[in-house]
Amino acid sequence: MPVLRRKKILGALFAAVLALSISWSGLAESWEEDLFGGGEDELFGGSSLFTVIDESESATSLQDELLIQDEVRFGGSFSLSLGSAWMWPNWEQFRKHPGEPMMDFLTTNLQAGLYMDARPDRSFRVFGKALLNYSGNDATATLSDTVKITELFADFNHRERLFFRVGKQNISWGVGYFMSPADIINLTPIDPTDPEAEREGRLALRLNAPVGINNLYLYVLADNAAHLRDIAWAPKVEVVVKGFEFGLGGYLKSQQDPLLMATVSGAVGDFSLFGEGAYKFSDMDSWQATAGFLYGYGDKADLFNFNLAAQYLYNGDADLVSSKWPGRHHLAAALLLPDVLHTDLSVSALLLSNLSDDTGMITTSLSWQPIERISTAVGLSYNYGSLGGQYTQLGTPVTVFLRFTLGNGKF
Repeated sequence: MPVLRRKKILGALFAAVLALSISWSGLAESWEEDLFGGGEDELFGGSSLFTVIDESESATSLQDELLIQDEVRFGGSFSLSLGSAWMWPNWEQFRKHPGEPMMDFLTTNLQAGLYMDARPDRSFRVFGKALLNYSGNDATATLSDTVKITELFADFNHRERLFFRVGKQNISWGVGYFMSPADIINLTPIDPTDPEAEREGRLALRLNAPVGINNLYLYVLADNAAHLRDIAWAPKVEVVVKGFEFGLGGYLKSQQDPLLMATVSGAVGDFSLFGEGAYKFSDMDSWQATAGFLYGYGDKADLFNFNLAAQYLYNGDADLVSSKWPGRHHLAAALLLPDVLHTDLSVSALLLSNLSDDTGMITTSLSWQPIERISTAVGLSYNYGSLGGQYTQLGTPVTVFLRFTLGNGKF
């Protein structure tokens, strides 16, 4: 497709959003917990991935978020973990010589998150968040390696019709859980082994103009921009129809191929469903699509509960070798059984699989919280398949791990 035509396509989408972004209000979204946090944090954070939107709801969620606070709020989280792991080169060696691992190692990790939230009046808010991650195994780590400012932004509005967010902010366009091809403007992709991990925000200006319960967005992205031409533009439209939310967005930057994305998310019964896709306007076909669900079950006695997540991704890239997801077909799934029979024992399992080269990784773990804010977990991870595949570049190792978490909590 000629470059001029590509720019016209995204330019038309950009112009439509910009022309309408002069009124109304916005929705704010965030979702953060740990996938296998153990102890207090459960799979999916104890809530569903999506909020089902009722068309009768007020369109002033961001307006409500900007309510006045008499004091600046501070809070955060803390966790210290100590872990040991033993590795065997393959399953056969693990089975025959369980007491003779190929290698073993010890890790210590101190993590903390701190946030500040100031709302001096109804139309102004300042929010900042920093993550501290100190490893006892890295004596060369500098302050910049240990501390990262993930968010630092201000919210304000014009007559409660046009809402602004300016600064370093989390931007997540995709709705996928393990993999998200539609998340085309984030700095870092989702880590499928820890899909709910905090990710660093982007330096951007966000304009939000709600239309009833629907939303128009425009992002002006200035990360690493040395010249005006280096600024990227990303318009997005979100429409709610019968409890399902549909999104359409684009990304345009000088000397880069334009990108187009689409998403859909909603709920059917106890299932949270999601799907998304992305397309790059380039000389070679480049597109991906994915769909999946989350499901939670709990009995009346609260003795046997479980959470399940599963996602399939199709990679339509013409160049599969250098693709983010090598191979055509990918599958990811996770299962958690928390606090089985009120024993403080939790069981979890994770599967990541490249269905095209028949390689993958399986991780299972058993965690126990004997007393509040102290938990332990033991588990096994196994990479399977033919050598040279996506998950077998370093062979088919078997790893047994033991982890202790101390002082885990939020304040």
